[in-house]
Amino acid sequence: MATIDVEPLCNYTACQEVKLTVTAAVAETVQLQPKTWPTSWVEIDWKVKLGSQTDWILRHDQNSTLANPLLPFADRVSFHPGNLSLQINLVTEKESGLYTMDLKLGDGSGITNNFRLFVLGEFGGASFPLW
Repeated sequence: MATIDVEPLCNYTACQEVKLTVTAAVAETVQLQPKTWPTSWVEIDWKVKLGSQTDWILRHDQNSTLANPLLPFADRVSFHPGNLSLQINLVTEKESGLYTMDLKLGDGSGITNNFRLFVLGEFGGASFPLW
């Protein structure tokens, strides 16, 4: 499993953005996970940009999770509210793209984490998304 920890760049009182590149091999499990997070968050949105198209993956609040059933890899995605991570099982080259976690905090501010995922093909070649 490829697990990536992201260190926030500043404190939780202001909007911030974190970027990280993640590389995985085809058929691996990838877990996109921030290293630290506040306890006062109220909502999290995960979305993905594959090529020129941006789609939402899921939205989670303190009570429930709503996932996008129309994603081609919807049956291989799970959310872990304990550490706010997004897990993708059996990744394919088609899942190479920009994954964004938008976290809304109780005070109205937000945190954005961006993960660029590159999935390596069978022969070690990378599939590089266009964005």
